[in-house]
Amino acid sequence: MTELLNNFQVEAKERLKEKSVLLVRHGETTANANGVLVEDPILTGMGERQARETGFKLRSLNNRVLVHTGLRRTLRTAELIKESGGIEGELVKNELLRERKIGKLEGLNFKWLLERYSEIKEAAERHRGSSIWLVEDELMGLEPVESMYKRVIKGISEVVDLSQQSCVVVCHSGTIKMLKAFKEGCKGDRDSLLKYLLGEVPTPGSVKEMNF
Repeated sequence: MTELLNNFQVEAKERLKEKSVLLVRHGETTANANGVLVEDPILTGMGERQARETGFKLRSLNNRVLVHTGLRRTLRTAELIKESGGIEGELVKNELLRERKIGKLEGLNFKWLLERYSEIKEAAERHRGSSIWLVEDELMGLEPVESMYKRVIKGISEVVDLSQQSCVVVCHSGTIKMLKAFKEGCKGDRDSLLKYLLGEVPTPGSVKEMNF
């Protein structure tokens, strides 16, 4: 498994060499605001304002490809960026860049998670939203973090070939953290990834340039 992962990363690093992307986290969602787990929530009014503000910041980036993950929060954020005059290029969907799949945890609140998974209590004291990464429960349909890492790297490898210019990618907090881990040479095993996943959460609507 480790050897296969290492080979995968070597190939991806070669493909991404000297490439760059602009990563945008989607605006605030109803799930963020209500503290529940929802795989495909919509933006709140605040989230829509954040998306428009991001579009205004990106108004000089004409004719860039604008990538979203197909989930409603990233699609709507991308649409509002375009409407705000941020980017005039085409919208492209890449589902490999989606957030972690949560399976049967859909609709559950944070209090329930604390009661079921004692391992997240300490992390929850530092940052509530990040502590879910500590949970491993494939029976509940939670995607293993190593699997998400591999698909995200595959997804970004596809994206960089879409345009000669840096693409703008509207995605998720977990996706951005995974890409940071890859850029900084993370081994891709669970323990190494958790150091990034339990870290600072990107602000909704934030923009980060990432050079590989």
